[in-house]
Amino acid sequence: MNQQRICFWATAATELFFRQSYPSYTKAIPNKDGNVGILRAVRDGDCDIALINAADWHSFERNGEVNPNCELKWIGRVVRSYGAGFALADDIDLCSSLLTDVLDLHMLDMISDGSLDMIWESYRKNIFTIHCDSTNENDLTRTTSLSVANMGGRY
Repeated sequence: MNQQRICFWATAATELFFRQSYPSYTKAIPNKDGNVGILRAVRDGDCDIALINAADWHSFERNGEVNPNCELKWIGRVVRSYGAGFALADDIDLCSSLLTDVLDLHMLDMISDGSLDMIWESYRKNIFTIHCDSTNENDLTRTTSLSVANMGGRY
């Protein structure tokens, strides 16, 4: 079997996921230069596949230093979806979870009505130097849905 060279960010969650999921894979290449280094390695032919998070891809796809000729493309599907949250101090004496719950509610509303995607798109159009016309419907389809845990908050 001809294995593809897969690059991922060394010491990041992607390396842990990849090594646990595919322990016998022999052509895994950890990269210490972060997502920019990973995408440059693919562009320059040192790797065949970049394993990075979707949000970073949608930004770096438009970065003139990383993808100047729009040659890098998203191929395939989301490999794994991770939850994320806000970095807020939790102090039962001074604060309740009200702030976190309110932020969660508004973020979920923005996700469900599409306004969060529109804000990201506006940001990327204003910040990045190139505008590759490579987005297809599969890239934008969310592969996750809200669960009871998402709606229930912390207990």
